[in-house]
Amino acid sequence: MSDGGQVMHIRNVLGCWSLCAIGLISPPLAATELQPGLLLGDNRVWLMAQDGGVACVAVDNGEELWISRDIAQPVGISESQLLALRETTREGLSYAWVEADSGQRLAVGRAELPEGVRVLIDERLGESFAINANDSGFDWHYRRSEVRGAPESEDDNMAKRSASVDNQGAFRIDWSKRAVIESRVDIHKAPPRAAEIGTPDAATRRFRSQSDAFRLASERQADGRYRWTISTAQGETLGAVTSDYSYRPFDVIAGRLLFVTPLSMRRDGAEVALSMPTLVAYDLANGERVWQRELRDTRYRGPYPP
Repeated sequence: MSDGGQVMHIRNVLGCWSLCAIGLISPPLAATELQPGLLLGDNRVWLMAQDGGVACVAVDNGEELWISRDIAQPVGISESQLLALRETTREGLSYAWVEADSGQRLAVGRAELPEGVRVLIDERLGESFAINANDSGFDWHYRRSEVRGAPESEDDNMAKRSASVDNQGAFRIDWSKRAVIESRVDIHKAPPRAAEIGTPDAATRRFRSQSDAFRLASERQADGRYRWTISTAQGETLGAVTSDYSYRPFDVIAGRLLFVTPLSMRRDGAEVALSMPTLVAYDLANGERVWQRELRDTRYRGPYPP
């Protein structure tokens, strides 16, 4: 999945309600995926906590409303239900439904996967499991490649797995029955629109938000930083902030600008300062950062320098 993330809200209202009519899904609580495992909606954020689990955070002040260690990665939201993958070392796809408001567990389940395929929340050397979700289901894609010279870990159980695997499939989501069901039809969502709008000029680049409801105009400043001016899609200016980045995937909820700063490393003499991916929230009324929260980094990046 791309760094820009994927939009998780309904794009085809008629299609949604036809699915509701036959009981496949419930009317959804609108949610936007800022990046995999990070959902925005209704003045709250559901995210992958840095030390494991899923947390629900208030958009206004960053207060943690609840955290569940029983789940690991948010997938989608319908009405008051949150569907999430669970952390597992067993075969198959383990998932749970929880109350979006409280984190209380509603149901758990497991779906079969082909032999040799395993769910990984965190990428590993030469191995990954990714999902691409929409409102009715999700595609999955598992890759495992032989890495020559890499030590074999005990849980790899290489005797039961081929050296290289490239497998994929799909599940539909039955929200009313709280079940994930294998689908013989791929569940593709419409490809996201390009983030950048128009042709950049010498001074300004323009971008759309993940929900497509807001716009960002990025202007490079004399000090090398960037001035972001945020407006609605209709052109009403909401505010401006100063950023170290020319652009990051973003969205706006209740006057808060939300985006994720990437992992960065900085050496200071013999010490290495590591900054994890961090969700930050700015108040568009004054351009000030009001809260931030480090996120779980699921990408494999190799060993960090000593």
